[in-house]
Amino acid sequence: MSENPDIEFNKNLTLGQRMADCILLNLVLSTLAAIQAPVIMMSQNRQEERDRQRAMYDYKVNLKAELEIRQLHQNVVHLRSKQWERLVEIQAIQMELIHELRGRK
Repeated sequence: MSENPDIEFNKNLTLGQRMADCILLNLVLSTLAAIQAPVIMMSQNRQEERDRQRAMYDYKVNLKAELEIRQLHQNVVHLRSKQWERLVEIQAIQMELIHELRGRK
Protein backbone atom coordinates (compact mmCIF):
# COMPACT_ATOMS: atom_id res chain seq x y z
CA MET A 1 0.00 0.00 0.00
CA SER A 2 1.42 3.38 -0.90
CA GLU A 3 1.62 6.12 1.67
CA ASN A 4 0.90 9.79 1.16
CA PRO A 5 4.30 11.50 0.72
CA ASP A 6 2.96 14.81 2.15
CA ILE A 7 2.23 13.18 5.49
CA GLU A 8 5.74 11.79 5.69
CA PHE A 9 7.20 15.13 4.62
CA ASN A 10 5.17 17.08 7.21
CA LYS A 11 6.28 14.70 9.97
CA ASN A 12 9.88 15.62 9.25
CA LEU A 13 9.29 19.42 9.41
CA THR A 14 10.34 21.23 12.52
CA LEU A 15 8.12 23.75 14.28
CA GLY A 16 10.27 26.58 12.91
CA GLN A 17 9.78 25.36 9.32
CA ARG A 18 6.03 25.12 9.82
CA MET A 19 5.95 28.62 11.33
CA ALA A 20 7.96 29.96 8.40
CA ASP A 21 5.26 28.73 6.03
CA CYS A 22 2.61 30.57 8.06
CA ILE A 23 4.72 33.71 8.25
CA LEU A 24 5.32 33.62 4.50
CA LEU A 25 1.61 33.14 3.82
CA ASN A 26 0.79 36.01 6.19
CA LEU A 27 3.36 38.23 4.42
CA VAL A 28 1.89 37.45 1.01
CA LEU A 29 -1.66 38.13 2.16
CA SER A 30 -0.66 41.38 3.89
CA THR A 31 1.16 42.57 0.77
CA LEU A 32 -1.85 41.73 -1.35
CA ALA A 33 -4.15 43.66 1.02
CA ALA A 34 -1.76 46.64 1.01
CA ILE A 35 -1.80 46.72 -2.80
CA GLN A 36 -5.58 46.26 -3.09
CA ALA A 37 -6.61 48.83 -0.47
CA PRO A 38 -5.68 52.00 -2.42
CA VAL A 39 -7.26 50.62 -5.60
CA ILE A 40 -10.49 49.85 -3.75
CA MET A 41 -10.49 53.29 -2.13
CA MET A 42 -9.99 55.03 -5.48
CA SER A 43 -12.82 53.00 -6.98
CA GLN A 44 -15.13 53.94 -4.10
CA ASN A 45 -14.20 57.62 -4.45
CA ARG A 46 -15.01 57.54 -8.16
CA GLN A 47 -18.35 55.89 -7.46
CA GLU A 48 -19.15 58.52 -4.81
CA GLU A 49 -18.37 61.28 -7.31
CA ARG A 50 -20.63 59.64 -9.91
CA ASP A 51 -23.39 59.33 -7.30
CA ARG A 52 -23.01 63.01 -6.36
CA GLN A 53 -23.21 64.05 -10.01
CA ARG A 54 -26.24 61.85 -10.60
CA ALA A 55 -27.96 63.29 -7.51
CA MET A 56 -27.24 66.84 -8.70
CA TYR A 57 -28.59 66.02 -12.17
CA ASP A 58 -31.74 64.49 -10.64
CA TYR A 59 -32.19 67.58 -8.46
CA LYS A 60 -31.93 69.89 -11.49
CA VAL A 61 -34.36 67.76 -13.50
CA ASN A 62 -36.86 67.73 -10.61
CA LEU A 63 -36.52 71.49 -10.13
CA LYS A 64 -37.10 72.13 -13.83
CA ALA A 65 -40.12 69.81 -13.81
CA GLU A 66 -41.54 71.62 -10.79
CA LEU A 67 -41.12 75.00 -12.49
CA GLU A 68 -42.79 73.72 -15.64
CA ILE A 69 -45.69 72.31 -13.62
CA ARG A 70 -46.14 75.66 -11.89
CA GLN A 71 -46.14 77.43 -15.25
CA LEU A 72 -48.71 74.97 -16.62
CA HIS A 73 -50.86 75.48 -13.53
CA GLN A 74 -50.76 79.25 -14.02
CA ASN A 75 -51.73 78.79 -17.66
CA VAL A 76 -54.67 76.57 -16.73
CA VAL A 77 -55.84 79.10 -14.13
CA HIS A 78 -55.57 81.89 -16.68
CA LEU A 79 -57.46 79.90 -19.32
CA ARG A 80 -60.20 79.03 -16.83
CA SER A 81 -60.64 82.65 -15.83
CA LYS A 82 -60.85 83.67 -19.50
CA GLN A 83 -63.26 80.83 -20.16
CA TRP A 84 -65.38 81.89 -17.17
CA GLU A 85 -65.49 85.47 -18.44
CA ARG A 86 -66.55 84.24 -21.88
CA LEU A 87 -69.28 82.06 -20.34
CA VAL A 88 -70.61 85.05 -18.41
CA GLU A 89 -70.68 87.06 -21.67
CA ILE A 90 -72.54 84.25 -23.46
CA GLN A 91 -75.00 83.99 -20.58
CA ALA A 92 -75.65 87.74 -20.76
CA ILE A 93 -76.33 87.47 -24.51
CA GLN A 94 -78.68 84.54 -23.89
CA MET A 95 -80.53 86.49 -21.21
CA GLU A 96 -80.97 89.42 -23.60
CA LEU A 97 -82.32 87.06 -26.26
CA ILE A 98 -84.75 85.52 -23.77
CA HIS A 99 -86.01 88.98 -22.76
CA GLU A 100 -86.44 89.95 -26.43
CA LEU A 101 -88.37 86.74 -27.14
CA ARG A 102 -90.64 87.30 -24.13
CA GLY A 103 -91.23 90.88 -25.21
CA ARG A 104 -92.41 89.79 -28.68
CA LYS A 105 -95.07 87.44 -27.30
